[in-house]
Amino acid sequence: MGTATPKAFLCHSSADKASLGDRLAGDLQANGVEVWYDAWEIRPGDSLRRKVDDGIEAATHFLALLTPNSLRSEWVQTELDAGMIKKIEGTCRLIPVLAGVTIDDLPPTLRAIMVVHLDPYEAGLRELLAACHGTSAKPPLGAPPRWAVERPLAGMQLSVHAQRLAAFLNARSEYALGRLAAGDPTLTYIDVMGATGMTEDEAAEAVDELKTAQWVTVLKASNTGRAGFTHVAPTPLLFIETDPILVGRNPREDAKALAAAMVNSGKDMVFLELADQVLGWGPRRINPAAHCLALAEPEAAVGTAAGTWAYYGFHVTGRIRRLAKEA
Repeated sequence: MGTATPKAFLCHSSADKASLGDRLAGDLQANGVEVWYDAWEIRPGDSLRRKVDDGIEAATHFLALLTPNSLRSEWVQTELDAGMIKKIEGTCRLIPVLAGVTIDDLPPTLRAIMVVHLDPYEAGLRELLAACHGTSAKPPLGAPPRWAVERPLAGMQLSVHAQRLAAFLNARSEYALGRLAAGDPTLTYIDVMGATGMTEDEAAEAVDELKTAQWVTVLKASNTGRAGFTHVAPTPLLFIETDPILVGRNPREDAKALAAAMVNSGKDMVFLELADQVLGWGPRRINPAAHCLALAEPEAAVGTAAGTWAYYGFHVTGRIRRLAKEA
């Protein structure tokens, strides 16, 4: 059964040769199936039984043409017995081919086998050729959808949809301000579904998961459908936790360097913009570091600035000096 060219033994009644057997054998042969058909294979002087046995033994497919004539033929039944043995041994595929009979007319041993109907003839021939050549109507396996395989935050205890939403919020942020009102970014539930391909239910669950982790701030309203929120924005913690993976920088380590720059300035209060003149990081890097300082020492942070900086600056407290020593 593993040969490149299928070899079919066509079991039939001699009474059906002119009406169907010759046509079927010819059409199979013309379409790439090597057919053993007694009218072609048995010559004067040949042993009928030996030639038939050889044909059955070499076959990858045993095609039993079942008609009112063949169902009454003892010779066909003898060949069918041999074909059934080969099927049981797993060396041949037995295919009942029905013409002018129904499943109910078949012997019990054949009723449990998938049959091919030659009514209409062309459709049955096509199905028979597909079976012999091993083709299938099953479409090829496609690639899995992007949302099913993307794991941008692999290793974190988050669902795939929550990972994708967190990564999207991180990528869309220009300054990592971490405030809903700042719009950096502030997304509607339509934005979330459109950008990520999530359903309303998936978006709602992803937002709730990130809210539970304190990675997002959410605005809710009663008319938002199944999503259950109108706007979502990243909190400082989202950048602190995801920047090491998504951006390649660790805000907690950067916070120590930022603290050192503040202490080295010799001032009691240092504006972030002035600290950046020393570090040269820009708002997107300095803001997550400043968030770390604000979480470690909330009283040191001076206000929330407008524009590109998350805070105006920081008082240089004892906690800030301690962090500077770890840099």
